Amino acid sequence: MDKFRPRPVIYLLLALIVGILSGSAFPDHRILTGFVILICVSFIVRWLIQKKPAFLWLVLFCFAWGYFSVQPFASPRFPPNHVINFTDKYKWLIIGVIDEKPIKSENRLKFNLEVETLGSNRTPVTGKIRVSTSGNVPELSRGDKISFVAMVKSIRNFGNPGGFDYERYMAFKRVWATAYVHESYGIDILEKGPEKGRLEDFRGKISALIDETKPGKHIGILKAMIIGDKGEISQSLREDFSRAGIAHLLAISGLHIGIIAGLAFIFFQWLLSYFQFSFWDGWPIKGAAFFSLFPILAYGFLADMSASGATQRAVIMTVVYLVAILIENKHDPINTLGIAAMVILIADTPSLFSVSFQLSFSAVLSIIYGQSKIPKDCRGGKLFSAFLVSLFTIIGTLPFIMLYYQNVTLVGLFANFVFVPVIGFVVIPLGLLSVLLYLFSAQAASVCIHISAFVLKNTLEIVTPTYFEIFAFYILAWAILNRISIRPEASDEKNRFARKRATSIAAILIFVFIGDAYYWLNQRFWHDDLRVTVIDVGQGSSALVETPGGECFLFDGGGFPEGSVFDVGERILAPLLLKKRIKTIDTIVLSHSDSDHLNGLLYIVDHFNVRSVWKNNNECDETNYFRFLELIQENGIYTPEFKDIIGEHEIKRGCAVVLYPPEDFIEKQEKEPWRKKPNNTSVVVKVTFESVSFLFPGDIEAEAEQELVEMAGDKLKSTVLVAPHHGSKTSSTDAFLDAVNPEYVIVSAGWNNRFHLPHPSVIKKYEERGYQIFRTDESGAISVSTDGERVVIEPYYQKVENLPDSPL
Repeated sequence: MDKFRPRPVIYLLLALIVGILSGSAFPDHRILTGFVILICVSFIVRWLIQKKPAFLWLVLFCFAWGYFSVQPFASPRFPPNHVINFTDKYKWLIIGVIDEKPIKSENRLKFNLEVETLGSNRTPVTGKIRVSTSGNVPELSRGDKISFVAMVKSIRNFGNPGGFDYERYMAFKRVWATAYVHESYGIDILEKGPEKGRLEDFRGKISALIDETKPGKHIGILKAMIIGDKGEISQSLREDFSRAGIAHLLAISGLHIGIIAGLAFIFFQWLLSYFQFSFWDGWPIKGAAFFSLFPILAYGFLADMSASGATQRAVIMTVVYLVAILIENKHDPINTLGIAAMVILIADTPSLFSVSFQLSFSAVLSIIYGQSKIPKDCRGGKLFSAFLVSLFTIIGTLPFIMLYYQNVTLVGLFANFVFVPVIGFVVIPLGLLSVLLYLFSAQAASVCIHISAFVLKNTLEIVTPTYFEIFAFYILAWAILNRISIRPEASDEKNRFARKRATSIAAILIFVFIGDAYYWLNQRFWHDDLRVTVIDVGQGSSALVETPGGECFLFDGGGFPEGSVFDVGERILAPLLLKKRIKTIDTIVLSHSDSDHLNGLLYIVDHFNVRSVWKNNNECDETNYFRFLELIQENGIYTPEFKDIIGEHEIKRGCAVVLYPPEDFIEKQEKEPWRKKPNNTSVVVKVTFESVSFLFPGDIEAEAEQELVEMAGDKLKSTVLVAPHHGSKTSSTDAFLDAVNPEYVIVSAGWNNRFHLPHPSVIKKYEERGYQIFRTDESGAISVSTDGERVVIEPYYQKVENLPDSPL
C-alpha cells in the first residue's frame, strides 16, 4: 500500500475536502452520514486492534466527517425562539452582548451581537445578528451588553450571475440576520463587558504609540501589520495596495507568520550551533524549531488571532510545520502542509471556503512544489531564490485572485519582489522590535516605527475565470514544471516517458485553452442574439444590453444613497460584467441623476473602458453627480449634447431610439413645475431588434408618461417593458400601458424595500392586462435573449421560455 500512498495524508485531506464540498452542495443527509461514520469507526478500531489494513475506511471516514461537519452551516436547524424567526416584520427593542471586537470601516461601525431578548416585553431569543451603525456611537467593546431599536432583517444575496454569496459567508460565521441602527435611535450600553486583559491593554498602548509617532497615512498599515487592526486603513489606500498586487500584505496571514518563523528559526539555529549536544541528533535544527514556536505564538496573540481566522490558520500551519521538524528526522513538506490543512479544517470546517485559506495553501504548495522541480544548479543565489518564491507565490494564487478580486497586477511580480522583502524583513521586524523596545524605552520604539513606510500603485482588471479554467491552469503549470525538471540529457526510459507525458499534457491543455478562448469570444462577440439583463441592484435600476457583435449598453447603474459604504458598481456591476468577459462598455445611458440610478456608475466609469455617456442636460447639485462628471472628463469619455442623442441610433439588426424628454424640456421647467422633478426628465430609450423591442422608461411619472404618449404614439409599442419608477403607483398610467402594450413587464425593485415597491395596485393592473411579470426582488437578475422573434426569459432563480404566436 505504501508504494501507492507515499503521502497518505494527502488522500485523507482530499477526502475531507470532497466531503465538505458535497455536504455544502447536497445537504440534509445527516442520519445516513452518521451511520457511515459509525461503520468506519468500527473498522478503524478493528484495524488498530488487529493491525489489519483499513486505509480505505479511513478515507471514507474523512469524507463522511467532512460532509457531516458542514451541515450546521449548509443546512441549519433553528429552534422556535431563534432570531431568524423574527425577521422582516417590525422594529424591535434589541438587547444582546457584543461577541467580537467592533470593526470600524470608514464612517461605519460593525459588530456581531449575540441576541438575548427582543421587544419591550423582553422575549428571550437565541442567535447572532450582524449590526452596523454610523454617526456618534459610544465606545463599544467585546462583552458589552447593549440595547437599541432596529428592524431585524434576514440576509439575502443579490441575485446576479457572478455575485458574492453573502448568505453563505455570514452563515459560516453563524450569523443569520442583520440590523442597522439609525443614528436617530442610537445605542445604549446596559452593562460594560469585562475589563480589558493585560494583552489587550498592551495592544492599546502600542496603538497609541503609533498614533503619537504620527507616521502619516501609514498609521493604518502599521497597526494592521503589528497588532492586526485594519480599521484605520482607508478605502483609497486599500485600492492602492490592491492595484499594486500587494493587498495580501495588509492582513496578518501566512506570509507574515512565515517570515517571523523563518527569521526566528535562522537566529536560533545560528545561536544553538554553538551548543552541541551529542545525545540529540540535529540539535541546532530541532532546537531552533522548538524555540521558534514562542515568537510565533507571541505575534499571534499580539495580533489578536482570536478575532482573525487568517491569523489563526497561519499560526496553526506554522506550528504544525515546526512540530513536524521536531518529531521527524526528514519530513515531507507537502505531507506536513496536508496535516496543517486537516487540523484547520477539522477545527473550523468553513475555513475551506475562506479566501485567505485558499490563497495561503495555494501559495505555500506552489512554492514547495515549484522549487522542488527547479534543479539546484539552476536556482542561483539567494536573490534569485527570493525571486522564485515570489514567482511561485503569484503562479499559485493567480487563479484565486482572478476569481475573487477580478484583478491581476501588471507589476505584481516586481512589487512583491520588492515589497515582500521590505515589509517582511524591515517593516514587520522593526514593528515587532518596537513592541519589545516599548517595554524599556518608548523613544527607541518610536524610532523603529518612524523607519517603516512605503506605498505603490498600478493594476489591471481582468475577467473572472471559471472553476474549469482554474483547474486547467494548475494542471498546465504542473505539466510545464515537470517538463522543465527533467534534463534533456536524461536518456533512461522512465525519464523519456515522463518528459513525453508532461509535453503531451501541456500541448493538450494549450489546445483546451484555445477552445476555451474561442467559446468566450463566441459568447462575447460572435453571438447572433440580442441579450438584455435587468440586474438585481436592490432598490434601484440597472440593465445591460448586449448586441450581436459585442456592442454593450448599460442603462443606469443602481446605487445606494451618498454615504453608504456599499458600492453597487464595485460589488454588483463589476463582477457581473467581468463574468461576462466585458471590459468595454460602448454606451452608458444615465436616465436621471437620482442616487439609485447614478451611484453604481461611478466605479464603472473609473475602472472600465467606457466609450460614451448619454445623459440629459438637467444638472443637479448632488456631490456624486459632480464626481460622475469629473470621472467622465478625467477618463476622456465622449459625452454628446442631449440634442445630438435624440432620435435613432443603429445597432446590428436593429436600433436604439431616444424618445424622451423633449429637446426643450429645460426651457419649459419654469412654466411647468412638474418637469423640475428629476424622475420626469428621465431619458427614455427603446431598443428594437428585428420584431422584438424593449422599452427603458427610467422613473417617468404620470405627467411625463402622458407627454411621451403624445410625442411617440405607436412608436412606444414594445415586447418587454421595464416598469417605470420601479412599479410606483405614480407611474404606469392606463394611457401609457395602452400605448406600450407589452407582453412582459420586468420590475426592478429592492427586496423588502422601505418604499414598498412595486405597489400592489400596479401589480394588479399588470395582471389584469395579462402581462407576464418578473421582479428582481423575487427572482434576482432577469436575463432576456431574443433571436428577433422568439423571447427567452431566464430569472436567476428559475427559467421561463415563451414562443409568441405572432411576433410584434
